[in-house]
Amino acid sequence: MLDHLKITEIDLRRDGNFDGCEHPSFYSFVAEKDSCIVGYSFSHFTYSTDVGKGLFLEEIYVKESFRQQGIGKKLFLENVKFAKAENCYRLEFHVLKWNHNAKKFYEKLNAENVTEKCGWELYRLDHLQKAFLKD
Repeated sequence: MLDHLKITEIDLRRDGNFDGCEHPSFYSFVAEKDSCIVGYSFSHFTYSTDVGKGLFLEEIYVKESFRQQGIGKKLFLENVKFAKAENCYRLEFHVLKWNHNAKKFYEKLNAENVTEKCGWELYRLDHLQKAFLKD
């Protein structure tokens, strides 16, 4: 199930400032119940030349048996508070096209789907360590 993951615990500790990294690559919040982690979120800063600093919400995850209890909403709102405290202009995130529950969740929280409005399409260059770009 997790065979597609390339990240390791070492990466998370290093990049998330758990081992004293001066400039963390991401920020996280966790939700606990009875001393067990039942949900989490990951976010990182972005910068746009038109509005300045922003926060990108990479992921919110809540264990299936703990969904519909307001945990996802609390994690989302913690990211909103964090973004405000860090003087971010906006909070952005992707939603998979097929994930209708996530779309409804975010729309209830007044998020706007700006795909058509902005006209942006997502591109990606993966495997940078195996760069194929020529000088």
